[in-house]
Amino acid sequence: DRVREGVRVAARVAALREAATARAFEDWPVGTEPRPVGEVLADLLAPDGDAAPAVRRAYAGWDAPGAPGGEPGYAALLDHLAARAGEERVDLDGALLDALGAPPADEALPPWPFDCLLRPLAGGPGSPVAVLETASPAGMLDARFAEGMRALDGGYGAADAYRAFLADLERRTGVRFVELLVPPLAERAANAVRRPVVTSWWTGDPDPTPYHGPVGGEARYLPLDRITVRTRDGRLVAEADGRRIVPVHHATRGPVPPYDRLLRLLLAAGLPATRRVVRLDGLEAALPGHARLPRLTVAGGTLVVAPATWRLDPARLWDPRDTPLAKVRALALLRRSAGLPRHVFLRTAPGAKPVPADLDSVTAVPLVERLRARRAGGGLFAEEMLPGPDGLVLRDPLHGGAPVAAQVLLRLPHRARPEQLAARAAAALLPGEGPPDVPGPAVPRGRRTAGAVNTP
Repeated sequence: DRVREGVRVAARVAALREAATARAFEDWPVGTEPRPVGEVLADLLAPDGDAAPAVRRAYAGWDAPGAPGGEPGYAALLDHLAARAGEERVDLDGALLDALGAPPADEALPPWPFDCLLRPLAGGPGSPVAVLETASPAGMLDARFAEGMRALDGGYGAADAYRAFLADLERRTGVRFVELLVPPLAERAANAVRRPVVTSWWTGDPDPTPYHGPVGGEARYLPLDRITVRTRDGRLVAEADGRRIVPVHHATRGPVPPYDRLLRLLLAAGLPATRRVVRLDGLEAALPGHARLPRLTVAGGTLVVAPATWRLDPARLWDPRDTPLAKVRALALLRRSAGLPRHVFLRTAPGAKPVPADLDSVTAVPLVERLRARRAGGGLFAEEMLPGPDGLVLRDPLHGGAPVAAQVLLRLPHRARPEQLAARAAAALLPGEGPPDVPGPAVPRGRRTAGAVNTP
């Protein structure tokens, strides 16, 4: 319950940020009349016949506030945080977000199952229980592990409950959820597209075996050439034979061209709830003038959503030509003067890949130098490591109870039954949809012949 309340507050913060920094929707060549997906993709092809790259914007931390005269709530939130940059911790709660005009929690976090990726902490009275890395739609983060979990434990309840939720939502609304299967980035990345069967239909690659394994359930294949897209009430919708479908994609890796365009197009015709991800680290990107930013928590300190960060000024580091002893001394002086913890994650930019470092170890010196070489100007960011090696709470019973660094995947809401959540989702996300089914015969499972993707 504490994690759920913390995520609800975090979702409100993310919604406030997104409202002020909203980007224009992609301009698809689609109007109110249905257009086959193949025609739309053909219009998006570059003159040389290759698909124009659909750049997937990587997370780069908090955005700077929008233009003057825009949404004032986010700018006020940044001012609130900047005024407290010297504090150890700043907590964001519902009262503050109400005053800033943030969307209510039920709007910021729609009725949809979502997975929280957490780093558990020791907790205790007045202490956070975990670091929230992300909160994302259900069935994505655990997709590649579902088959292994089922083999180890004889079942995987999370995937079964999610499939029951989607099936009940289909019965209530008449829409059909269709899984989009597209090839991995490379042959060695084949595991990245593995996933359980959670929908009754799939489209894209006509051969489901590389994605679902030899047991593909009773899913039916919907050829791409039977799917059309159009705008309805200002939104992009997908249909098959005139009936509404909701494309979904339960994988975390982006595909290669031209499948990247296909993925973006069909997911744009899906539900926003299936694409929404909450992530709040990287505050330093929006407040560049501060050498240190505090730890950011939500809901009375329940969850850490952004660990404390330090901006390492290149002028305070050593010259590459210095002696090893001078470099070690410079690093020790920097750690004491800046108040850096011993164990940190180093980044070359907000949102960049974190690299663990022990600042009391001589190995930190060459590590810092390698990271500086990757970044023009040599500046780095240090983020407190939560939990640190001395704060790990999970133990490995197979290795003498040794502490292990771990992530925990928690699916929420944790008390709602699939049919209860489906009833709320139907009313909130798919109002007014009728009961018709998507027509079409079932097709045999297993491998398909070449060209089957265009076969009705």
